[in-house]
Amino acid sequence: VLALKLATAAVRWGPDPAGAMVLRNQLLEAMNLYEHALDEAYEWAERQGGPPKVWGLIANLEGALGNLPGAMQALERGLKLDPENGEWWVDYAEIKVHVEDRQGAIQAARKALENRTPAVEERCIEVLVEVGERFYASGQFAKALGACSAAGEIQENYEAMAWLRARIAAANNDTKYLVYWLEITVRLNPEHNEAKEMLAPYQKPKGWFGWG
Repeated sequence: VLALKLATAAVRWGPDPAGAMVLRNQLLEAMNLYEHALDEAYEWAERQGGPPKVWGLIANLEGALGNLPGAMQALERGLKLDPENGEWWVDYAEIKVHVEDRQGAIQAARKALENRTPAVEERCIEVLVEVGERFYASGQFAKALGACSAAGEIQENYEAMAWLRARIAAANNDTKYLVYWLEITVRLNPEHNEAKEMLAPYQKPKGWFGWG
């Protein structure tokens, strides 16, 4: 309660009222006063001169209350003000996955990757793999491939993505890419037994009779 009072005072008289308002909002959230925090955040956002980051707070609060449409709307308003915010784009992509808007999730993840940090990149890959897996499970292999391709060159840095690409290649009877992606999967995770078993028939035998 003391911390909340101090944050309130800082909002009114401190040198960084925006930072203090964020802190106050976070304290209200920590006290499970979500609706109170949300009301204050909306009031702050609608006030002239409110900083763009308030929309990120609103999105988090709406999500905590289970209002995904409200969270998406807040992120959309925030991204109009800060279109290069990679974290908000991946937040948006994750919600799109949850509401089964797969193409929307891919597009948002692609935008997030344009302004990514390492943490945002990992979350983008998780989004794209999840979407790709859902397409793969329903036999939509071209769309599954499209989800993977949205990651560009960094596909080769992630085991889950490489393993998905290998299975897509197998479904398409594309031996060249099957071997390529299986090799990457095993390189990223030498203990991936299923990938090693799939790769074994395509590897040249080693030893005296294999001339390896």
